[in-house]
Amino acid sequence: MEGTIENTLEKRKEKLLRLFKGRFSNSWQYIILAAIVIFGFLIRLRNIGLLKDVANGQYIPSDLDALVILRYVNDIALNGMLPQVDVLRYYPLGFESLSEFSLLSYFIFYLYKFWSFFNPAVTIAQADIYYPPIAFVIAIIFFFLFVRKLFDYRIALVASAFLATMPSFLHRTMLGFSDKEALALAFMFMAYYLYVSAWKSKRLRNGIILGILSGITTGMTGLVWGGVNFIFLTIGLFALVEILLDKFRKNDFLSYSSWMIFAIATMNIFGQGRYPIIGTFVNSFTSGLMIFTFFVGIVFYLIYNLDIFRIKEKIHGKYPKGFVAFFFAIILALIFYVLFFGFSFIYDKIANIYVDMIAPFGKSRWALTVAESHQPYIRDWANEFGLTYFWSFLAGAILMFYGALKHFKKNRIKATILYSLFLFGFIFSRYSSSSTFNGVSNLSKVVYIGSLILFGSIIIWYYLYTYYKNKEAYQEILSIDKTYIFMLIFLTLMIVAGRSAVRLMLILAPVTTILVAYILVWAFDYAYHNLKSNIFKIGIYAAVLYLLIFMVYSFASSSMAIASYSGPVYNQQWQVAMDWVKKNTPETAVFAHWWDYGYLVQYGANRATLSDGGNSRGAINYWIGRHVLTGQSDIEALQLLKANNATHLLIVSDEIGKYPAFSSIGSDVNYDRYSWINTFVLNPQIQEGRNGSILIYEGGTPLDDDFVYQGKLYPARSAGIGAFLISVSGNSLDNLGNLDKEPEAVIVYEGNQARVPLSCLYIGNQKIEFDNKDALQGCFRLIPNIQDNNNLNGLGAGLYLSPDVKKSRFAELYLFNVQNENFKVVYDDSNNFPLAIYQGRLIGPLKIWEITYPKDLQVPEEFYGTQLPDPRVDQVRE
Repeated sequence: MEGTIENTLEKRKEKLLRLFKGRFSNSWQYIILAAIVIFGFLIRLRNIGLLKDVANGQYIPSDLDALVILRYVNDIALNGMLPQVDVLRYYPLGFESLSEFSLLSYFIFYLYKFWSFFNPAVTIAQADIYYPPIAFVIAIIFFFLFVRKLFDYRIALVASAFLATMPSFLHRTMLGFSDKEALALAFMFMAYYLYVSAWKSKRLRNGIILGILSGITTGMTGLVWGGVNFIFLTIGLFALVEILLDKFRKNDFLSYSSWMIFAIATMNIFGQGRYPIIGTFVNSFTSGLMIFTFFVGIVFYLIYNLDIFRIKEKIHGKYPKGFVAFFFAIILALIFYVLFFGFSFIYDKIANIYVDMIAPFGKSRWALTVAESHQPYIRDWANEFGLTYFWSFLAGAILMFYGALKHFKKNRIKATILYSLFLFGFIFSRYSSSSTFNGVSNLSKVVYIGSLILFGSIIIWYYLYTYYKNKEAYQEILSIDKTYIFMLIFLTLMIVAGRSAVRLMLILAPVTTILVAYILVWAFDYAYHNLKSNIFKIGIYAAVLYLLIFMVYSFASSSMAIASYSGPVYNQQWQVAMDWVKKNTPETAVFAHWWDYGYLVQYGANRATLSDGGNSRGAINYWIGRHVLTGQSDIEALQLLKANNATHLLIVSDEIGKYPAFSSIGSDVNYDRYSWINTFVLNPQIQEGRNGSILIYEGGTPLDDDFVYQGKLYPARSAGIGAFLISVSGNSLDNLGNLDKEPEAVIVYEGNQARVPLSCLYIGNQKIEFDNKDALQGCFRLIPNIQDNNNLNGLGAGLYLSPDVKKSRFAELYLFNVQNENFKVVYDDSNNFPLAIYQGRLIGPLKIWEITYPKDLQVPEEFYGTQLPDPRVDQVRE
């Protein structure tokens, strides 16, 4: 009787499972996907209330770069096309390479036209800020289709749920972040989905058509964003491995060829000269690999199908077919490059590959000062994803490799252990800045590059060994499913991307979601098919469900919190200031400032600037950093400004934190101008002095230059200042009469402290200087410390300006409020934004000076150019 009941229950379960796998699953997977898409879309709208311009009530983008794109969309609406030259950028030269913004600008414009057809009240700015979440919807749908085509709908749904909610994928797909990435990601997932569909297609015609469509969407990715190189590398390397494994058939070759040809054609035809075939595709390593793989495929076909070299019979069975084609193609490619580009080209490309893996965004001073170009550590990955998700991702990668070897009778576990060691070495070689594995040490580099070379060498050795010595094992290698090969290549390249820069974490994110989804679904299936005990099954089901809910909930909570407070860079302070500029300066005004603010001025005030976030004018950042912001005299600054016809100078409090950036970029080869400005806070416990009280301002800053006091050397970077002491006759600095003597700096070196006189103190609106040649020639600039409306200390903090900073135009004009006949303050919002510490962060005014040039001002010829000067000559001139 019990057996009959069990059999009946088992039949009902099987019937229910078949129903779920059939029509039920086909319907519900789309319902669940729709719920994921809608939820992800709503998360991205949570900052809608923050994106309004107080000056005109219009919606504004949240991102800095998005401001220039919105300007171009408005140009299309007004003039029907983009301008040939953007005269507001890099004045007086202008900016001509607008084709890189063309596709995105027209996409947003036609989104506006489509939306306004149904709702005439919609504005261009509204369509602009909504474009990223709309592009996200397209991206997540094609991501789902892509993963489902690789695996199944369950992995696709779980991966989509992760991707839709995780913070790593939020920022550049959020409302107002109207930059290139959102649209590029949509095209990228289209390209991947269509290419996977092409190679999995059973019909030749369908494979070619899908390859063409994948090529077009790849080309469209390239027209929007430089990240198209990841598609070139992923598909190109995948196809090359397939050739080497002798798995590249006629359908594969035609699908790949149609993809590559149409990708190049799309970018070449519609790129308006940006993508010449020889100048860009052949010379670049990423697209060059794509073309080389195509060439290997042709050589393979010529050898084994047409036998054009008459060697087919001679080499049959002696060498792997793919390796023969590869080596023939290598020889021909080397001859081509040597003849057309020379031997140095080959060496340079190999060196560039190494640099691209170690420091892909370079180690230039500019690159090192851009936050989103900083290379993250693996600890940053773990913090970004959460430990549970991070370790699930690594476990999923190892499990996927194990699954790829499912036909291996021997060495499966050994190979998986070997892959695990490679994966850990490859990833954890850049663990943290304080670790031996910091990504910079020689050991880190050896482990990083060495693990890849060693693992690749072992694979090649084992492949050749089995080809000659163990045909059964060789067939096991050939039986590895293409899906796993694609995913393992995709993973390896995305790990390199994720190590490259903070901004590329969104490229790493998708592959992690696939691997975490893979291990969760695998655990569910393993319990269902392999465990007989219902208790154990239920336990696994519960654990999988808990992990899924826990990780999605954690991601969603973080993303909703981030989105809720993601306001615009073009904030209220900038909105009011640029409204003033628009109303009070001539339309021909030209603004000089640090490069970060170019788009803000161009968008908000419609005024020309010398530089902006595109950084497309050579040398201008160096000129402004050296001769204006850290300039040692007004004449030095005026010469550079006059050469570029600047009429106004703009400085904002952000420059205090950015002083290391522009002083580094503006320095010579010996970093002569490099310095920083650190904050010190008043200790509320006032110390009793001999004749009054001592105010102690605590903090810390290294010395930027060597300093000698009473015969003792305090070396730069090794010695530092731990506090400033100000002696007063009372217990405060309410008025200058209370100042008892010159302030002192407490210098700390080798565990010892020394009280050293300081030659300058800035209080109120006055700079007090003390005539003491032995004193530290810096200056302490006192500022308020505001905790809240009821807790304000007007002299509760201070900024230390080293001797180098003290002499700069930034300090003279902005911090010391010096005015003269050449620089006249015409805008200053200090009443609303005083220079102060406010609830722990530094705030300050935005100031604008009108520039007047002396009639006899002589401008050095080099200031008119776009090339950096010879640093040796510059040192002599200085």
